[in-house]
Amino acid sequence: MKQDPIINNPELKRNAWLEISIGRLVVMPIILSAVFLLAYVMSDSNSSTELAENLQGWSLTMFGLIVLVWGSKQASEAVLGEINDRTWDLQRLTLINPWVMSIGKLFGSTIYSWYGGGLCLLVYIWSSLLLPQLDTSLKGGLAVGMACIFVHATVISMSLTGARKNRSAGKVKSTFYFMIALLIGGYLFSVLVGIFEYKPDRMHWYNIEVVAKDFTVLSVFCFMCWAILGLYRNMRTELQYRNGPWVWYGFLTFIIAYSLGFVNQDTTNSVSLITPLRYYLALGITVALTYYMVFSESKYIVDFRQLLDYFKTSRYKLLLHSAPIWLLTMFFLIPLSFTGVILYVSDPYFSIEGEMAITYPLTVLCFVVRDICFLIYINLAEKSKRADLATFVYLLLLYALIPSILSLMDANVVTLVFLPMPIADVTHGSLMGIVPVVIQVALIGYLLSKRYKKRNQGIEQSTARETTENLPPPLT
Repeated sequence: MKQDPIINNPELKRNAWLEISIGRLVVMPIILSAVFLLAYVMSDSNSSTELAENLQGWSLTMFGLIVLVWGSKQASEAVLGEINDRTWDLQRLTLINPWVMSIGKLFGSTIYSWYGGGLCLLVYIWSSLLLPQLDTSLKGGLAVGMACIFVHATVISMSLTGARKNRSAGKVKSTFYFMIALLIGGYLFSVLVGIFEYKPDRMHWYNIEVVAKDFTVLSVFCFMCWAILGLYRNMRTELQYRNGPWVWYGFLTFIIAYSLGFVNQDTTNSVSLITPLRYYLALGITVALTYYMVFSESKYIVDFRQLLDYFKTSRYKLLLHSAPIWLLTMFFLIPLSFTGVILYVSDPYFSIEGEMAITYPLTVLCFVVRDICFLIYINLAEKSKRADLATFVYLLLLYALIPSILSLMDANVVTLVFLPMPIADVTHGSLMGIVPVVIQVALIGYLLSKRYKKRNQGIEQSTARETTENLPPPLT
């Protein structure tokens, strides 16, 4: 039987029964009425226009507090609360499909905050009707609403990823994800208000003139859809479904293509700089997503054993469907890095007047490989508590503290060991920029291989011992 994600969603109904009661339905409009009455009393002006502007600002602020702040708190606990209460495994065994579960968690856990936010939006729309530029006000309210859905979907996805990574640790706290949601939501809220209040009406994207406010609404809608799709795929993984790599590659292509549009003649004085700047922006986005995902996802030796088994037995389709997101991103980063070298050779302007080293993209790739190998090496230790945090501290020392000390000592050549230096004059030739990190990759790769073999051998011996112990006694 096909499940309807909205009308006949059991998870949505369950959360509605838990979150909504007659008392709560009555209390919310009373509190909001008191707030809006206070806003009216505090206004000194008798002008209907100024009163409407004041009420519009208050309604949007209350919407942000209720839906963005409170709703993000509820969203961060949507799954983690059930994991900590040990009821999530029972839900995973039900027949609810991932799409229905995703919609149920996204809107069910936040349904009461959306009830209060909906009342605020009604006041916002009513006050906007009394003001000029009604279309701008409505577009701004729509963008803020979609941004809240984006934040809620993102924080639930992050909590699912964190739960898979830390499930063996017992209870998983939601405070970290709530704080991230506040940072993302606060930034988006301030940016959207700034765009609809102060920014010019026109802007350029890929040298195409577009209406800034319409482009913003469309952008928020696209990111909201990607966030919901990401939540759905995360829920599929949680419910033991396999995900293919192509949706992630589609998102990666989208975010790069979207971002590159802002590098145009308005943002740089030289047309010849547009191509290299766009390339290095694409490289930076891919590297940033690789680091984020490798720190976010689990790194259990069982997963690596499975991936290696798929590779050795030439089951490449299963390998792609089981690979973590950071590994899929690495598959994208490798050809992107070599593309930079090809562009350097074929385009005389790509080197930015000879200042960029030809091997810089490959140097960046080697540093990423080194850091990932080091992170996995720490995680594969027999006692690997807080391995990701320890690795983050080590990398902070390697990338920030030590290079700063060397820079003060004018030892720029030694800095090449710790930082990918893009300037050709500093590297004294391309090989000198890449050789130190290649040596590091070889060293950490060797150590990682030894540790993996040791852990793998221990697991095989333990499995063999348990198998022997569970054998029935011989017949006499």
